[in-house]
Amino acid sequence: MNESPFPKARLVEFADAGKDKFNELLCARAFARKVKLRTQGDRWYVWNGTAWSPSQRDAYRATALAILPQQNRCARHARSVMDHAEMAAQMGPEETMRGAVAFDEDGATLVNCANGVLRISEDDILLGSHREDLNFSGCIQATWDEEAEAPEFFRVLMEALPETDDLALLQWFSGYLLFPDCKQHEVFLICHGPGGTGKSTVSEAIINAIGGSPLVTALSMAQICAGEKAYSLPQLEHALVNLGTELDTVEVADSANFKKLVSGEVIEARTIYGRPFPMSPGAKLWFNSNDLPRFRHGTDAELRRARFLCFDRKPEKADKRLKEKLKGERDGIFRWMVQGLQAIHQGVACPEGSAKSSGVKGQFAVSNDPVRAFFEERLVRDPEGEVTKADVADEFRNFMDHRGFPPKAIEQLFRGLYQRFPFIRPARRRGDTPGERERVLTGISLREDE
Repeated sequence: MNESPFPKARLVEFADAGKDKFNELLCARAFARKVKLRTQGDRWYVWNGTAWSPSQRDAYRATALAILPQQNRCARHARSVMDHAEMAAQMGPEETMRGAVAFDEDGATLVNCANGVLRISEDDILLGSHREDLNFSGCIQATWDEEAEAPEFFRVLMEALPETDDLALLQWFSGYLLFPDCKQHEVFLICHGPGGTGKSTVSEAIINAIGGSPLVTALSMAQICAGEKAYSLPQLEHALVNLGTELDTVEVADSANFKKLVSGEVIEARTIYGRPFPMSPGAKLWFNSNDLPRFRHGTDAELRRARFLCFDRKPEKADKRLKEKLKGERDGIFRWMVQGLQAIHQGVACPEGSAKSSGVKGQFAVSNDPVRAFFEERLVRDPEGEVTKADVADEFRNFMDHRGFPPKAIEQLFRGLYQRFPFIRPARRRGDTPGERERVLTGISLREDE
């Protein structure tokens, strides 16, 4: 990118008729000196000194117009100059923009931050210069300072999440936001609890260390799971995190996009009027909510990937200036996040959180997949076993009622049991009364109370 792709030429050539004839290539070369540009199709990225920032082509019409000779200064020629520049700056088929994080050839993580490119491995943290060839399209707004502190942030953390296991989970996940992909860990986070317990204060402090769009997005669960109409998904292409401020209380019918994003799978995305394109986002999904998500066809796949933090403590005294104070500690918060990332490189698995947080996960297990949760707690596989359908139905009602969930349709329970556990078979047996046939389920027994 240091040399212009345009051949040398004179700005003005003279035709036989004696009229001036401007040279578009030379004007495009002058444009390239003013605007350091890379393009993917019709998408423009302009170097701002730290990253290739996504830009709009129309924002540079005035620049293209000003480069033209006075006698040729018109919109048609300006468009031609930008067309030349766009084509000459096209990236190769194997090149791609990379958000603000990437793996290097040795598997270490490169993080593009305000004062350079940070290289994090399991035993080293090194700071280098910003580089155009790394194709970063974003830059974290925090500065790397190995001595930066965040005393107010840690005070808030200890007040909101006093359990060591919860703090370990939050630091791990905060480091995971800087990890370049989702395939290795497949984790999403829900901070659950009533208002005023610090969910937004903590998350905003961490997000502030990263910055804003395009590295941070705020799609709702409904936008993510909108199926063919999920036109907002392209926003996640170069994002590090999607922070949803509230989960939708309606049941999620199609969770395919959600699962693919959490697992780092290629997903087909398109804007509302654009063409579909394959997208491999590394954005981590984080939600702050008073409610738990509900997937219509929930399985243990969501449960396995989910982590919960229980926020249930309100501060004794509200500080209206707290969020501003935390903004001033973003470098210290960033340092804490990098330590979490280094732990990931050292092989630390994602923690489960405290007993309270695990309890919230247990609630989600029931609401998301009540059939499996019921089976694991109240039934046991028994090839010689046999239980009446009426007894199973009563046990299920008690199971749901004890946890504060509305009763589910009993027929849906049995249909779910047959589908999920094929060794369970409906049958009829003779009752105590002559001629009576009692409905039973074979292959299971009721689990005895401990």
